Amino acid sequence: MQNRKYIVFKCWRFIHCIKYVYDVFYDSAFIFIYNIAKPKYIDI
Repeated sequence: MQNRKYIVFKCWRFIHCIKYVYDVFYDSAFIFIYNIAKPKYIDI
């Protein structure tokens, strides 16, 4: 039982870590794309 609990905890932490990395990557990618696209729209 203890071993199973540990595996579930590890999986939960792993998923949480992926979600955090995804959120950070998504935010930075959005800002990056926005900063590239912004000057083009201003020129038009």
